[in-house]
Parts: sequence; structure tokens; C-alpha cells
Amino acid sequence: DVLCQIRSISTTANIVTEAVADQNQQRFMDAGANVVIRPMRAYPELAVRAMVHPGTERVIEDLLSSNGDSLYREDITFTSKTWIEVVTAALTIGCGTPIGYVAEGKIHMQPEHNEACSGDGLILISKQSTIDRTARLRSQLS
Repeated sequence: DVLCQIRSISTTANIVTEAVADQNQQRFMDAGANVVIRPMRAYPELAVRAMVHPGTERVIEDLLSSNGDSLYREDITFTSKTWIEVVTAALTIGCGTPIGYVAEGKIHMQPEHNEACSGDGLILISKQSTIDRTARLRSQLS
């Protein structure tokens, strides 16, 4: 209801909604949301993760804070590249570590190393200081 009311005033603001149930994500997008997120339930998982795979909880904490590495989406178009080619190019240039790519609005996480990929964006783990190198990556993958 709130989403419909916001859209009825013809706002140009980005609308971020929270969908508790996964089946509502597409419905919210269709109703005009720009971004749909799920509630964060990471903290109980952090305790389990720390016990089962020690050290991984620190990576998750780092990604969720603004103190270290962050996740970035870069609009980089590439066609028929294997995932290892994409990852190698990004690491060689030093602009972060790709963990997924965007193709036709869908996020593809960590494909097989030899999978042929085409996309219009990359999701990277990177430090803010390395983001300026993405122009070189864009050029190399095109």
C-alpha cells in the first residue's frame, strides 16, 4: 500500500523496499520499487559461521561495515568471456575481486571458472582506493 502511494505522487526518488517473503520481491519491483532487500539475519549466522569455518565471520563483518573492503557494482559490459578471464583481468589490473556479474538485471554469483559469461555489470569486493582502475578493466573486457 505504501509503495503504491509513493508511486502515485510521481516521485523521482529511488524507492527501497524490504520484502520479508522472497515471493514478494518481483511484485514490489513490478509495483515501482527500484531496489528490494531482504531483512538482515546475518548475526545468528555469524556465530555458526565462526564455529564451522573460523575466519569467515571476519570477512562478513568487514563487508557489512565501512572500515575495510566493500562491495561495489560497476557497469562494465563484456561478452563471451570465461569467468576466469574476467576474474584474472580484474585481479591483474588491481581493481578488486569479482564475485558475480549482472546480466539482464539478474545477479549471477560465482560461476564456474570455465563458464562463458556475458554481462553488463560486475559485483566486486574492493577497497575504495582501487575503484578508479575500473576504466582499465572496462577497456580490457570490451
